[in-house]
Amino acid sequence: MAKNYKVAVIGRTGKGAYGHGLDVVWKTIDNVEIVAVADENEAGRKAAQTRLGAKNAYADYKQMLEKEKPHIKALFEAAESFTIGMKEDLDPGSCLIETDKGVINSTIDLKIKALESAFERFGPPT
Repeated sequence: MAKNYKVAVIGRTGKGAYGHGLDVVWKTIDNVEIVAVADENEAGRKAAQTRLGAKNAYADYKQMLEKEKPHIKALFEAAESFTIGMKEDLDPGSCLIETDKGVINSTIDLKIKALESAFERFGPPT
């Protein structure tokens, strides 16, 4: 059975917002629950809470992190630029996120290598 993860989303309306819509990606993952959002802008915070179906909303992200203790923090204001597009050289189901802060590689090849490495270290599941 897959582990369930709590996600907290931090956005800043008018200053990077929520990654231009990247915050909703968490709604597509079965074992993820969006527990809270934080935004210093009240209107933006309420809109994000509704859009994401988050139980709680905070003006102060530090307070949110302290109280909610999420497994995953989605900080979308950090990247000043990013591009979403199709790449012909990626297999279906692969994701490669390139930002001015760095690259997140979630390609199928990398996932398979991680699984192979885990099997080599720990053996097959019983």
